[in-house]
Amino acid sequence: MGFFSWKTSEGQSIANWHSSRPTFTVWLVLPDGTKYQEDCYDGYGEFGGKDFYEVVAGLNGHANAAADARSAGLDLSFKDDQTGVVLPRFTSDPDAKWEDLKDPEPCPDQGYFYDD
Repeated sequence: MGFFSWKTSEGQSIANWHSSRPTFTVWLVLPDGTKYQEDCYDGYGEFGGKDFYEVVAGLNGHANAAADARSAGLDLSFKDDQTGVVLPRFTSDPDAKWEDLKDPEPCPDQGYFYDD
């Protein structure tokens, strides 16, 4: 399995601790205001003990077993047409509100493969 990552709403790549860049605290923010704090991202989609893709599945009405939920979340996250798909959002601001943040975009460097 390879690394994967996103950018925060502020546009900063979420580096994992295996990379050449330092990690920083990232907040996974849900529409209901719930926030999960991740201080040292490992590169595999888990933030504050929550799997990003399982959270996506839950936000969009899929409440199956973890493996099924992760698969459903992956399918939703990579749909060509994202209309109606609710996504958690990432920020470095602990006070940010979901509605003020942008939907996450993938990090082209996968949080690891930086040119620096």
